Amino acid sequence: MSSTLTSSAASSAATPSAGAAPRTYGNWRRPTSPGLPRLGLLGTAAALSSLVLVMFVQISAGLLPAAVVATLCVAGVAPLAWRNRAGRNGWQVLLAKAAWRLGRRRRQHLYRSALVSPIAFGATRLPGLLASTRLLRAVTAHGEQFALIALPSTRHYAVLIRCDPEGSQLVDVETVDEWVASWGGWLASLGHEASLEACTVTIETAPDPGSRLAAEVDSLLTADAPALSRAVLTEAAASYPRGSAAVTAYVTLTFTARTRAHREAEGLLGATYGKTKGRSKNVAGTAASVRVRSEQEMAAQIGRRLPLLLHQLRTAGAGTGRAMTAAEVIQTVRVAYDPGCAPLLDRASAAQDQQHGPAGLVDWASAGPAGQVEAWDHLRHDSGASITWQMVDPPHGAVTCRVLEQLLEAHDSLARKRVTLIYRPHDPASAAQVADADVRTAIGRATARPGESRAAETLALTAARQAAAEQAAGAGLVRFSLLVTATVTDPAQLGQAGELIDQLGPACQLRLRRCYGSQAAAFTAALGVGVVLPHHVAVPDLVRDNL
Repeated sequence: MSSTLTSSAASSAATPSAGAAPRTYGNWRRPTSPGLPRLGLLGTAAALSSLVLVMFVQISAGLLPAAVVATLCVAGVAPLAWRNRAGRNGWQVLLAKAAWRLGRRRRQHLYRSALVSPIAFGATRLPGLLASTRLLRAVTAHGEQFALIALPSTRHYAVLIRCDPEGSQLVDVETVDEWVASWGGWLASLGHEASLEACTVTIETAPDPGSRLAAEVDSLLTADAPALSRAVLTEAAASYPRGSAAVTAYVTLTFTARTRAHREAEGLLGATYGKTKGRSKNVAGTAASVRVRSEQEMAAQIGRRLPLLLHQLRTAGAGTGRAMTAAEVIQTVRVAYDPGCAPLLDRASAAQDQQHGPAGLVDWASAGPAGQVEAWDHLRHDSGASITWQMVDPPHGAVTCRVLEQLLEAHDSLARKRVTLIYRPHDPASAAQVADADVRTAIGRATARPGESRAAETLALTAARQAAAEQAAGAGLVRFSLLVTATVTDPAQLGQAGELIDQLGPACQLRLRRCYGSQAAAFTAALGVGVVLPHHVAVPDLVRDNL
């Protein structure tokens, strides 16, 4: 879905400037595939195979059949050399449009639940990639309860961590630099976490209805309080929320239940796919015989590791980070699909204990929308309509830590805005292999031309060598992407919301593009509930990285 890039996630990636100048960060690189320019490894192999096939046909059948075969080969290879603005080749674009049209013909873009639905469950279950999910309750090693989202389709388990970031206002530059360095170190340490698939950071902004403040003030007032004090507090609770925004930030850690032996067995099965039937059955039996962790084992394992991860996260400016309860997770997902119910749930959670308040109104089986309609460039869901963008290019130059400030700010014209950063850390072994492969590819392209190489190729080689050196010195290698979702309550305001985000992207040195034909999947991924899109596609990472 979204572009995947590689970054050294450690404090060494920062470049301290002389004097009072702020630190800058950069050297984000898109992984490159060896082979001919614009074709990649698989495209180059297809082109060379086509050339050999044409020569063989010419020798065995003559010139005319060879010309026919050559025409067919060119028609098959040429789309691989064409790229759109998002970096996708012709075949990827054509297959995406064909899949969209096929899905519409099968009416897969429509979702209805509750009483008017043909679904046997009868409740307003979550649609699409979240249809089979379950919400579990677990306990950490310190005895604190937390919610665990189980995704059976990929055998993933996600835990959401509520953060209270302090912000950069009235904070020393040195403190902010320490936060950034600690955040880079925390991302690098995730590569050493066994079974960790992804980490997402979601910042959601919305108008603040003031329900929580009013409930807090009501709880402080007593019957014998002076009339003046009661009047001042009541007036403050009524006027303070006007024009203010509610900012919610949470980090999601997604773990896999597959053990290393199971993943290696599945990789062997994929490598032998298409070979002899007997051997494929033997390998499939090997993969099935390797045990996968159960829900109880995953809950216990994550509960043991969570306190240390929370302690490390707090040093990166995340505030008093804590794992979210089931009620908080349900409310977050419910409001995302139906922004009109936010005031009701806020009043309920403010009036009752947070452990049991929202859960009494909504459970996981009723957290989804009553209806959802996916269009080519937007998504309609209950009382909201949303558009999701993906990052196709990161900042090309050096940036400061405030580069995303304008994108993260609240805007009055949007009912809700959600910015989600998705990180997929490499483990130390694969990080070294990726860094070395990038250096070899950059050297090959820089020395392919006779004479002097182009400036872009020289800079790419320098950046690849710097990333490899930082990785060897202990920095982590992380694939990352970014999704932005803008939600409005009136579908007529979608055009205005689209123009706003299109302006904010260049202001933050980002190139954003709408997720055409995949708005529902992108909306789900931007929720930050453990959906890792590369694990929900038919084409594996190994093939996509070499296109």
